[in-house]
This record gives sequence, structure tokens and C-alpha cells, in this order.
Amino acid sequence: MRLLFAAIGTIAICTSAPAMADDRDEAVADIIACSAVRGAKARAKCYDAALPALKSTHPDALALALSRAEEMRLAAKEEAKEDFGLRGDRSEANEYEAAAFGEAMVAREDDDDDDDEVKSIESTAVEIGKNLKGKIFVVLENGQIWRQIDGDSSTPYIPGDGVGLPVRIKRGSFGSYTVKIGKARDVFKARRIK
Repeated sequence: MRLLFAAIGTIAICTSAPAMADDRDEAVADIIACSAVRGAKARAKCYDAALPALKSTHPDALALALSRAEEMRLAAKEEAKEDFGLRGDRSEANEYEAAAFGEAMVAREDDDDDDDEVKSIESTAVEIGKNLKGKIFVVLENGQIWRQIDGDSSTPYIPGDGVGLPVRIKRGSFGSYTVKIGKARDVFKARRIK
């Protein structure tokens, strides 16, 4: 009798293994097929629809993907800090002009997950001074250089030469940035020039 149950179990395993392989192959094929779909929205919908089957048929790959996704998220956040304030910074790109035409009032589909957006950076000043127009410039230890914009007339008190003081740069509205140096009460509007 035991021999009969063992034989039935072996047959069940052998017949379900190809079915499992077929499910795995189908899930992968569905994902690969999505790459041929034209249009970003249609392609994203295709991936979203095919992903649950891929996750369920490849649990080991899912765990690996989750750890890689966290690594990629952290790397992207570091890159965003390095690019903070540059003209190529997606969130700064002509926000003032977009608002002037009402685009800022329209909800953007790609902006629904901005939890990782860099809203401010903190660094230390290696040089602080004024240019010929009397505008403040700050060189940070990370190599970034920020200069007070021409339209800003703020004159925050900066003790001594300011070297070694903490600097906090915060994203403002319409693509603007404010700089606070040390314990100064006043901030000034600036743009990144390097």
C-alpha cells in the first residue's frame, strides 16, 4: 500500500512540475511582451497587470528584487542630493513658467510618489563671500556653489569669513531655493551655479 501511495505522489509531482514551469514561463513571457507595447501609459498598465503573476511564480527573485530596489532608491536619493538645484533637476525645471500657464494646477501622474524627493540639503561652508554686485556666494564642502539671486536684497549677518558654518539649502516655491547660513535669522534666495 505504501508503494502505491509513493507511486501516486511521484506521478503527481512529475505532472505538476511541468505545469509549474509553464506558469513561470508564462509570467516571464507576459513581462517581456509588455516591452513591445507602444505608449508609456499602455506599457505601464501592461507591466502592472503582468507583475502579480511574475511575483507569485518567482518568490526567490521577489526577495532579491526588493533588496535591489531599496539599494537603487538610496542611490537615486544620493544622486538627487548631488543634482539638487541644478537646471536639470526635474522638479525645478521652469516651474515659474509652468505656473504662469496654469500647468501647476493640473495633477501630474508621475508626481504621485514624491516621498523620496530631496527638499533640502545640509552641508558646511568652505568659502563665503560677495561678488562685485554685493551678492552672497557660498561654496560648500560637497563642491556645490550657490549665489544669491539678483532680485533678492536680503543681507543676513554672517560672522567672520563664514568658513566651517553649517549651511541649509531648502527648496522653495516656483523652483526657488533659500539658503540659511549658521544661526542667522535671515535667509536669502539663491540659485546653484555649480
